[in-house]
Amino acid sequence: MSEYKMDSILVVDDDKNLLELIQMRLESEDYQVVATAEEEEALEVAKEQSFDLSIIDLKLTNRNGISLMEDVHQINPDLPVIILTAFGSIESAVEAMTKGAYSYLSKPFDHHKLLFQVEKAVENRRLTSEIKRLKNLVNEKYDFTTKGWDVSALSFHKVMQ
Repeated sequence: MSEYKMDSILVVDDDKNLLELIQMRLESEDYQVVATAEEEEALEVAKEQSFDLSIIDLKLTNRNGISLMEDVHQINPDLPVIILTAFGSIESAVEAMTKGAYSYLSKPFDHHKLLFQVEKAVENRRLTSEIKRLKNLVNEKYDFTTKGWDVSALSFHKVMQ
């Protein structure tokens, strides 16, 4: 019997109506959602629970969403983050992406676009985790790190034969 794990999403937005709407939309698509309007609560929850994705508003009550994203990345560096904003500009989009956002969506947004971004981000997270797991298995099985082998030199040697 296989276990089904719902993908979990942390949503942070100071607009409580939008927060509730996003939560309802995501839960209707079988995502497990933790929604909060409080930045500090978001950080506490991120420390206590593992998430597959975070959706963060750019302009929050007490801080910038990009700085919150950076703090969340200190806790979980591989967590994809979608930045939402009603104040979309090319500059803020570029800043968000260069500082580690997975994507950027301007409000108001079509819920289909949000769901598409969420699906892609969660799938990317799943694939990244699988690649890391497989790399660790290969390293354990062949123990490249402790034998002092240079894997790139071995690959080059194979190509040259």
